[in-house]
Amino acid sequence: MYRIIYKQKSKDHLYKVWHTNDEDMILFVHSGDGSIVCNEKIYPIKPGTLCFIGAGKYHYSMPNIPEDYIRSKLFISPYHIKNLLSVIAPENNLEKTLIFAQLDDEQQREVSMLFEAIKSAEHNNYLYNLNISSVCVKLIYFLNKFSTDKLNPPSGIVEKAVEYINNNITCDIDIEKLSKEIHISKYHLCRQFKEKTGTTIMEYILKTRIILAKNMLLKENLSISQVSALCGFSSLSYFCRVFKINTGKSPLQFKKTCHKNGL
Repeated sequence: MYRIIYKQKSKDHLYKVWHTNDEDMILFVHSGDGSIVCNEKIYPIKPGTLCFIGAGKYHYSMPNIPEDYIRSKLFISPYHIKNLLSVIAPENNLEKTLIFAQLDDEQQREVSMLFEAIKSAEHNNYLYNLNISSVCVKLIYFLNKFSTDKLNPPSGIVEKAVEYINNNITCDIDIEKLSKEIHISKYHLCRQFKEKTGTTIMEYILKTRIILAKNMLLKENLSISQVSALCGFSSLSYFCRVFKINTGKSPLQFKKTCHKNGL
């Protein structure tokens, strides 16, 4: 129903990896800076960042210095989130890919205390469940009141490259043109991108296109060839081949399996 990771430090097994969760997640950043890529946008990581990331939504964290990145994560089943919302905020909708809020110092202290209260009650089932419900209500309040899509433009080279890729993912992306767009040599761009993300630019583009294709196959009433074209693949045969390599299923098999399972 609920689980918490309190003040997680440095790298974990998901460092520099596109990933998703089976549960809804509320993330609070205690320290560190960098970026989170989600919903084809780049959101800044900095102290006081509070995010809601929905179950099944792919995201990718890029802390500038992993050793300085300290965060708490509260995982909640989507069923319980919906139940809470039906009582406290029936007009609210946490179905978005990511809801982002940046809190001031006083709000940060309050949210930090909320996570601490959950952690301190972890071994007392009654108190833990009571605290969780109360904390969820307050965190939803903060997310609802202080959420924003008005984000500062990315400042780092890699962040600018990721923004360009996400904004042009349906087009043919040329690394030479990308390097000129952000005013850096192709060599230095490729080197810095690999150092920061753990993947090459072309691997990142391919993974992003596969994620976009999976979401389209799940949600949109589109043919396989339409999905291939909309996701920027050069040909249908190439799309089908790399999709199967990355997912273990052809696009058609993936679509049929997900629909059969009611996803």
